[in-house]
Amino acid sequence: MFYAIKRIPNIFTAINQYKYRSGYFIVIIVLIVLGNSCGSDPTPNEQTISTDPNGSPAQADESPTQTDVTSTQTDGSPAQTDETSVASSDSEHFRFIAIDAGNGHSCGILTDNSVKCWGLNDHGQADAPSGEYSAISTGTTHSCGILTDNSVKCWGNSEYGRTDAPPGEYSAISVGSFHSCGILTDNSVKCWGDNSLNQINVIPGEYIAISTLSAHSCGLLIDNTVECWGLDNHGQIRAPLEEFIAISAGSWRSCGILTDNTVKCWGNDDVMLGEMPSGRYIAIDSGNLYSCGILIDNTVECWGSDLAGQSDAPPGEFITISTGPWHSCGILTDNSVKCWGLDDHGRTEVPQREITEDD
Repeated sequence: MFYAIKRIPNIFTAINQYKYRSGYFIVIIVLIVLGNSCGSDPTPNEQTISTDPNGSPAQADESPTQTDVTSTQTDGSPAQTDETSVASSDSEHFRFIAIDAGNGHSCGILTDNSVKCWGLNDHGQADAPSGEYSAISTGTTHSCGILTDNSVKCWGNSEYGRTDAPPGEYSAISVGSFHSCGILTDNSVKCWGDNSLNQINVIPGEYIAISTLSAHSCGLLIDNTVECWGLDNHGQIRAPLEEFIAISAGSWRSCGILTDNTVKCWGNDDVMLGEMPSGRYIAIDSGNLYSCGILIDNTVECWGSDLAGQSDAPPGEFITISTGPWHSCGILTDNSVKCWGLDDHGRTEVPQREITEDD
């Protein structure tokens, strides 16, 4: 999920939001016990945003839920919690200038401005078109990027019109589960895709950053205040009236960095989301019941759910961080990428380049 910031070519550009996570872990524990007692594996679940008393959408089958932790999935949800890994970078890895972790796949922009994706590709979400890109964002089953001519190109699942970006010149992009939003060069915001919960009904204003999730979006205005719109079943769109320098829409909670570099979150206060960190941060991204941030010393700290190792950040100095439902990725100061968390479908396996005699 991912947070995007306008015209600031630094760490905030890569924190695109996404995204799209909800559910309760107690359900899966019951499923495991029942499955073992019957001597068979639990039936695989499809990702859904189901209609419930909170108003979650009923039309989709792709949004990850917390009950997917131990069920075998073809949609990017974890197959089992013992498949966690850290895919670390070395001299054989490509060098990146932007990264975004989606549901079961990740995409990044290389130093030559081309895009490379890896992981789950059941809807073509990892088949990035050729071209030179300046921004990238990944969702559940689709991805979008801004080309160097400021146009937007999307690929993957086109249901609900989520890949049908309106024409215009864009400076920032953020992809959710079933909708996407972008900031145009005049600082206005356009969103497209599913609107069952008003997630593309943008609050007018001049924005410098945008972050989307499965059913809500948040934007940072030029006066450093925050506006959010869409699903509000946990208060995730009720941003405090304070000044922020970065924002990220999480599963049931949204977070931002205040002008003093401390973190503030609003929405669901479930214990699984973790206690608020006390350090000073320069970047933040919120995933499925967890968040990660880059501290002022460039190290990464994560808090909240860690069922798949997605909050177990490796050591190193980072310039960009991105969180998916079950894995996280970051760019280190040498432009290599490290990913950690659940590794089914190869979502943490960062591509390597072939070493030649000329290297």
